This record gives sequence, C-alpha cells and structure tokens, in this order.
Amino acid sequence: MPILVEKVDVSDLVTGTQKQRARRLSRIKRELTAEYRRVLGVPGRGTPSKPGQPPRRQTGNLRSGVRITTNQKTKEASVRLLNGANYGAFLDAGTGTIAPRPWVQRGIKALREKLAKKNG
Repeated sequence: MPILVEKVDVSDLVTGTQKQRARRLSRIKRELTAEYRRVLGVPGRGTPSKPGQPPRRQTGNLRSGVRITTNQKTKEASVRLLNGANYGAFLDAGTGTIAPRPWVQRGIKALREKLAKKNG
C-alpha cells in the first residue's frame, strides 16, 4: 500500500464550476507528476546528492514510485510513495544519520509558481 508523504491544499488553484475544478485537478496531477519526474530525474551515476539538494537518480525506484492523487471534494493533492520507494520520505525529511534531501515541497512550490505565471 502506498504511503502518504504530503497532503496539499490546492483550493486556491481549484475554482469555478464542477467541470472546471475537475479539469484543474487533473492538470495539477499531471503537472506535479511531471515536476517530480524532472526533479528526481537528475542522474547520479553513483554520486549521491549533497545535503539540501533533491536526491539524484541512482536506480529510478523513487522517480517511478511517486504517485499523485487528487480529491475534488477536499480540493487536495496527495503525494504518495509505492512500497519500493518509501525511502523517499526519509530522504526528504532526513534521519539521524542522513541530512535531508528535500524534494516534495520543491515540486509543490514549482507547480504553484508555474500555475501563477499561466494564470497571472
């Protein structure tokens, strides 16, 4: 079962009729998925990322294990990780021995900036 990493309120981005809200949520899901694929797609070639930078792609497990779901009723987007990629939550937050390699909030911030430019 996928684990929940982050739940994001996107109600400020989802307005209008029910049909418009559904289209906007679908767009948010597509764009957020694309952003995480971009952020997590930087090849590592055996070299890990530096603390404070998003994790570099070593095997591709994390990149392919990210799932975005949206909920029209609550106007939320959820970032989930499949079982084989659950280490992504530890990379994002850090542990006692690993410094954080944040990637979840970076994707959300990039999405908000991109949509603000298109709507503004």
